[in-house]
Order: sequence, then structure tokens, then C-alpha cells
Amino acid sequence: QQYEPEHQVGTQFAWALHRIRYDEPAWLENWVRQADADEDSPAMRILNSQHQFDEPVLQEIRRLYPSAAPAAQRALLHSLSWLARQLAKDLEAGLLNTIGKDIFTWYEQATDSRVRRACLNLLGHWPDDEIDIPAKLQAILTEPGLPEPERKAAYVALARQAGKDNTGQEKAADFFLAYRHDAVAH
Repeated sequence: QQYEPEHQVGTQFAWALHRIRYDEPAWLENWVRQADADEDSPAMRILNSQHQFDEPVLQEIRRLYPSAAPAAQRALLHSLSWLARQLAKDLEAGLLNTIGKDIFTWYEQATDSRVRRACLNLLGHWPDDEIDIPAKLQAILTEPGLPEPERKAAYVALARQAGKDNTGQEKAADFFLAYRHDAVAH
């Protein structure tokens, strides 16, 4: 943080954090604890910057996420979105589906709107083998009283899913096209 006024240095530090392969699950618990105590801590920056991690760290994220504070949860979700975009092809399909289901559970249990939107953002990037993310996003969009920021996040996630080559692509695309009509109605 001390280098933020000098953006070149701060940018290089951020890129370095992205390049690190996080492979020590025991460190993650300490970082989550520090981030829970202080949202401006270096630990929060680390949690937000994990772009490469191995399966044991991924399992540790799954274990720690439910008890983390909302800011740390958002950081973990952000890091998982990089996994979905870059490394998902390297993980076993069963694990991806399990985590996909976890993300929906985390969405349903979240009381913080920013966490719920982060879950929706992640679902837009998440590979869909068996859990039919487009259909579940459509169900979220039909929930009565869905707050507008979450509605927008769900539509963006649905659009991302529609752009993928999966079984729900055509349905997701059709539903997303309804956004214009729905947006006018709300």
C-alpha cells in the first residue's frame, strides 16, 4: 500500500502477486484471519490477487469461506473467478461441479449484497458441466424482490454463460435477450 502513489511500483507488485503459485493451504487461514480483522491489510490484497493455486488451496478456500467476513469472502470469490477463467481446465470435473454447487449455496446464504453479486459474477465465469448454471441463474432472476444490483449481476452472469459452449447456451441467450424487456419493466 505504501507504493500506491507510485502506480508503476504498485502495478508491478500486483502483477507479481498474480504470478505466484499459491500452494500452501496453511497460509490461507492466516491471511483470511488478518483480512477479517483489517480490510486494508496486505493479507486482503493477497487474497484478492490469487490467480494460480493448486487443489489443496482450493479445498482450503472451500473450508474457510463460510466463516470469513464478507470482505474476505469477496476477495476469495474474486480469486476463484480467475481460477474459472484460467485454470479450470486443469481441475477434475467433479471438483468443479462441487465448487459450482458451493457457489450457489454461498449466494443463497449471503446477507451482504456485495457478496451475492460477487457470487453471481463468479457463476458467470464458472464452467458448467452438470449443474446447469444458466437454468439456476434464470431461477434467481425470477425471484420476487430481487434487488436491482443483483438482478443486473445475474443478467451479466447469464450473458457470460450464454457466450460459452454448453448445453444451456441457447436457453441462456434467449433468456438474456429478455433483459431489455425486463429492464424496461423495472
